[in-house]
Amino acid sequence: MAMLPGWNSLDAVGSIGHGLHIAAMLVLTLLVVAEGMALVYDGRKYALIGAVEREITASRDQERREAEDRHRTR
Repeated sequence: MAMLPGWNSLDAVGSIGHGLHIAAMLVLTLLVVAEGMALVYDGRKYALIGAVEREITASRDQERREAEDRHRTR
């Protein structure tokens, strides 16, 4: 481990260790934010899928009604 920079200096080890702790906390914070955004976007995805399915169902119902009306008028 002696090949690591600052390994034999108390000041260097303390500052490098502190910097690594700060970096780890920043990475953890970014991970939490990304997970929160993923949950929000996942919910939106399912809302959009439901809207498209309702639109398709309404369109098919309308086409079926038009076909029945055309069939009755013959």
